[in-house]
Amino acid sequence: MGHPLIWVPKREIVREVFTRPLRSFFLHQQLAELRRLKGIDQDPGNFNPKRAQEFRYIGQGVTAQGTGVQTWRKPPNASMVFFVLNGAGAGGGSGATGTNGNGTGGGGGGGCGSTTRFMIPASLLPDQIWLWAGPGGPGGASQASTNVAGNIGGAGAVSAVSATYLAFTGDADVIVSGGAAAAGGAGGLVGGAAGGGAGETAMGVGSGYISLGILATTAGTAGAAGGNGTTPAAGSNITPVVGLFCSGGAGGGSSKAAAGTATAGGNVTSTSLLFTSILGGTGSTTTAPGNPGSAGWSPPLGGSIWLSTGGSGGGSCSNSTTSSVGGAGGYGGIGSGGGGGGGVVNNGNGVASGAGGPGGPGMIYIAWW
Repeated sequence: MGHPLIWVPKREIVREVFTRPLRSFFLHQQLAELRRLKGIDQDPGNFNPKRAQEFRYIGQGVTAQGTGVQTWRKPPNASMVFFVLNGAGAGGGSGATGTNGNGTGGGGGGGCGSTTRFMIPASLLPDQIWLWAGPGGPGGASQASTNVAGNIGGAGAVSAVSATYLAFTGDADVIVSGGAAAAGGAGGLVGGAAGGGAGETAMGVGSGYISLGILATTAGTAGAAGGNGTTPAAGSNITPVVGLFCSGGAGGGSSKAAAGTATAGGNVTSTSLLFTSILGGTGSTTTAPGNPGSAGWSPPLGGSIWLSTGGSGGGSCSNSTTSSVGGAGGYGGIGSGGGGGGGVVNNGNGVASGAGGPGGPGMIYIAWW
């Protein structure tokens, strides 16, 4: 004997027909959101060629080639890949030291990294490439001896994308940020002005891939000079150039005559709405040390990455009561130079010039579609 027929009202059949697709749609939306939150959509294997995706790598904490190297695998159905590389900024120089009657200059600001943009068909790239975003150069160390020049800031580093592991020079490079790395700011002079470090040079010929795509490269800009201790003068300001990714650092302030004159570090000045102006550290003629410069501006993580500034300069110090301590230069933003440290004058009670600010790390950005 068969099963008896079960009568189902017509309205229940209609409701099921119309609500089942809706339930499926909402379930699909929930799964898609879960995949997005878990980062599954960033998996090249799940790449949607109708929507561009991106990858950002900022080289903070990287100390040498071979340390902090990352890999990027080409999505199987990508058609074009776009790179932006920025070299690391250089460190600012430290200030000079002197005794009563001497003028001591501030350190020069570090140069900033250059920027290279490169677009290439995905089919011409290897399946995996290696990325190395250069580390920022260290600031020049503070001087504790009397009547000596400050220390030069450390050079930045060239960022690179390579087709071969740990081969970040020569034909194996897919693209590099530039040629010669950004130079550190000069150490402050006794009775003179220290120059700012040169920016990273633009990329030249050397990569085996540049003839296969579209290339644009822009050299980095130099840091500002430190204040002249003979005058004495404040550290030179730095003005970011609209259209460039980063800037050099400002110069450190200078001083003259114990308990006499102390000047401020250079500012980061801008009339553009794209950059933020940053004041340098003020000088001190009291027992207080010179004020440090401020860190350069960098965008918040997850926001725009296309702008940054160098650090401002540290203020100088001149007194004869206690030891004189100069203000340190500010840190550079991503790819930007560190600020110069302030010079100091004292009449035999000890000195410590302002250290230079470290340069900002390099950056690699990749977009594909």
